[in-house]
Amino acid sequence: MKKFLSLGLFLSGIQLSAQFYDPDAWYYSFTVGGVSSYLSHQYTFNSEEYDAQMKLNVSAGGNLHYRLTQNLSFFGGVYFLRAGGNFGITRLNAPAFRHFSMSYFQIPIGIQFQPDRWLFEAGGYAAYLLASRVVIHRDEQLGSRTLKLFNDTNPFDGGVFAGVGYGFQLESDAIFTAGLRYYQGLNDVFAPDFGRREDNYKTTFHQIFYLYLQAAYSF
Repeated sequence: MKKFLSLGLFLSGIQLSAQFYDPDAWYYSFTVGGVSSYLSHQYTFNSEEYDAQMKLNVSAGGNLHYRLTQNLSFFGGVYFLRAGGNFGITRLNAPAFRHFSMSYFQIPIGIQFQPDRWLFEAGGYAAYLLASRVVIHRDEQLGSRTLKLFNDTNPFDGGVFAGVGYGFQLESDAIFTAGLRYYQGLNDVFAPDFGRREDNYKTTFHQIFYLYLQAAYSF
């Protein structure tokens, strides 16, 4: 416990490089992290309701930043994002599940407010589908099978995001930020014909938590 407290005091005592806080300054960053994603409601198939569950994925990308004032900056990025969600049901004590996996080329654009170490951000994103599939596990006897769903998934996704982070600098030219960003999709994940045979079909949105580490460098 003392080691963690000492590390926290050490990081809090390091001064962040001033060049990142100069107005009209451009800098770039690289981001990598883990994704916890959901699809926004119960999934219905043959009148059975599957409960929405978390799916773990990854994301990575690069950003270009422009600092408007000492505390305020704009940024745009290009990311590879894996999203989707899991659904499960138990019938006669036998679990069945469906794992939906979608891979996207994502472009987030936002604004960041960064008073010293803390970072607060908000913006919107657009994404283009690269691949989509579902793994269906019906029961132990029937086993599992994988289906490609590219034609059953909306090729475009979009929505809004918000996040918070904390910056620190080690003995390098980079400023690091550990952060958490939440994406809320606003487009239906699935194509118009997918699942519409069910009378109680609901529009499905991505809900994504992105826990990341970012390294920023000045030009």
